[in-house]
Amino acid sequence: MNDWQRVGLDGPTSDVIAIKRAYALTLRTTRPDDDAAAYQALREAFDRLLQAARRAVHPDGDAAVVVAEPAKPAAPRPEVEPALPTWVPPEALCAHVVLTVRDHGEAAAIALLPDLTRQLNLLPLRAQQEASVRFADVAIQVNEIPVRLVMAWRDHFGWADRDFRLERLMGRPRMEALARALSNLNEPVTDPAFLAQFDEVMRLHRVIRSGDWMRALLVGALRDEVIRAQWTLLETMLRMPEQQRPPATAGRDLLGGLGISRVDHRRVHEALSGGRAMRAMALLAALVAAALLQGSPILLAIFTAASAMTMGAVAVLGAASVLGAAQRFRASTESAVDKWRTFARPSRPRRSAAWGAGILLLCAAGMAASGPLEVDALYWGSAALALLGVVLALPDTIEEGLVATGFLAYAYLISGGLPVPAMVLLVAWVLAGSRLWRRGTFLRWLDTLASERRRAAPWRAVRSFAAATVVAVPVAVAWVTQRLGDRLALWCMLVAFLLQLRMPTALLPMGGRLLLLPACLAAGWGARALAARLGDWLAARWAA
Repeated sequence: MNDWQRVGLDGPTSDVIAIKRAYALTLRTTRPDDDAAAYQALREAFDRLLQAARRAVHPDGDAAVVVAEPAKPAAPRPEVEPALPTWVPPEALCAHVVLTVRDHGEAAAIALLPDLTRQLNLLPLRAQQEASVRFADVAIQVNEIPVRLVMAWRDHFGWADRDFRLERLMGRPRMEALARALSNLNEPVTDPAFLAQFDEVMRLHRVIRSGDWMRALLVGALRDEVIRAQWTLLETMLRMPEQQRPPATAGRDLLGGLGISRVDHRRVHEALSGGRAMRAMALLAALVAAALLQGSPILLAIFTAASAMTMGAVAVLGAASVLGAAQRFRASTESAVDKWRTFARPSRPRRSAAWGAGILLLCAAGMAASGPLEVDALYWGSAALALLGVVLALPDTIEEGLVATGFLAYAYLISGGLPVPAMVLLVAWVLAGSRLWRRGTFLRWLDTLASERRRAAPWRAVRSFAAATVVAVPVAVAWVTQRLGDRLALWCMLVAFLLQLRMPTALLPMGGRLLLLPACLAAGWGARALAARLGDWLAARWAA
């Protein structure tokens, strides 16, 4: 039997890795306890194949020597085996890897992988066993080792195949520690579509890993909205059961697949919180400066700004609690309506009815309020209809509700005060437009308008056009706030609101009042775009 047949190869080869892999597979069925002679023959065949393969890879050995003068005719060469290439002891290889990681970072250590693999392939069998133990200790004890290196060592030394030889070589305590280290390994996620969802988070993570904490805070402050949206999505996925996560992360720890350690996860959160604190301090400084320009003392300015923030926080918390109770009531209402629809009209598709019922109740309240409100029954009836309609038509998120409230307050201000029926109908108009945009209904109307025009169905096209025109203004507000961000849109509305109060009517006619809010939104959009560009520049400049 040839050596390559004894080892388990299909044919002669000089591939060292293939020889080792075949030897490892054959060794599972050839134990020294069962058949010592077969084991010895297998071991000798493996050594001969490994030696021949190394000679094929390095045929010249160390025979290449540079001479400074013409050489004299050499005597006939003796029949001597060519010298095998020298190899580096495993302990020196491990020390070199650890020093590279600690002094030059993960990227430099990963760049060592091709040369490290070549050096490991040059080791004789006894040194291979020592290298397996040495590199296992590095994988267990040094947390900074990149995942790619540990995965390469796992495949090279066969750590994933736990058999009696590996346990006898390493010992049970080291083997158990290595198993725990390997269980924490996470192959990096490579799906481009999945990685694109967290590109801003990964960019901030690279800045943090560079060690410049101040610039990480600046990037977190300037790119807050975009990074926080991706961070919220990541936190949501982390709380999901594994079977509900995207297929790209199947069988992996999500943070490890993105290359984010538990320590870095906490530091990214701290960078976002610190960036938001920097934004709050900048805003407070702007408020103080504005108050000082008006001639107010600085202590009064700080007290006013802090009081405004405190009242705003209390208002948001109160609105959030009211919104939670309203959403629970709306959910029970939708459940009851759906059950009635299933019983009465089982053939029709089920739809969410609470929002539409709320809008209709608001319209009914507006019409009822147009009557003489001195009548108690009419007054309380219209108020009850308006309250119930608002509860059923409330937006899904607190930010969306605050934006709608801010727009209503601004419309009331520039109109000089609206009567109660008009205000109730305005509430219905704004809430309807916001929901139609957020749910995609407005875009479906536009698609219907285009398709019916092509099909020459004028009545349906006119109906879609009329519906889209009626809610065009609140839909535009909802679109702008969605693109701009709810918080920034609220600040722009607050600035426009304060400018309306401060400027005399002679300096700001009705046309200027109508254009003041779009101008503030445009200024906020430009400021955010400028901050985003600055954040991109900082991340690209210091992330490397």
